[in-house]
Amino acid sequence: LCTIDLLESMGFEMKGRIEGLRKASWPGRLQFIGKNVLVDGAHNAAGMAALLPEIKKIKHQYRKILAVVGILSDKQTETMVNAISTISDHIIFTKPNSDRASDPSDLQKSCMISHEVIAEPPKALQRALSLASKEDLVLVTGSLYLIGEIISAYRVLNALPSGN
Repeated sequence: LCTIDLLESMGFEMKGRIEGLRKASWPGRLQFIGKNVLVDGAHNAAGMAALLPEIKKIKHQYRKILAVVGILSDKQTETMVNAISTISDHIIFTKPNSDRASDPSDLQKSCMISHEVIAEPPKALQRALSLASKEDLVLVTGSLYLIGEIISAYRVLNALPSGN
């Protein structure tokens, strides 16, 4: 908004700025793809730190939080696992489709809460959905590669149109 205000003060016409902001979206960022399935591309330690307070705001609405987590190996994996562990009741570690993906067996080594490893993201999602009741939240987070895979897998599982 400050940039728009500055450009307007310089004589540029910036029509529709409010409408544009209303229509703006950031796919994969705090995006509900199902009633109780939330995806967030918290792909680094700063992103994970930003995710935590947002989840804490809505945590009271859910009985449990089941997290599906896949992280690239060039990130601060231990810091990220420790962070997501503070808000999750159970974590399923998986491996995004990237040459840089961390081995989920390595990720689990720093996890001190209930967890398991399912290497294939669609199967990890299916497992989380099978464990979750209607009162639980399935949170998928970490690599943006993982978020894309999970959105695609969820569409197939639920026959969602590609625009959702």
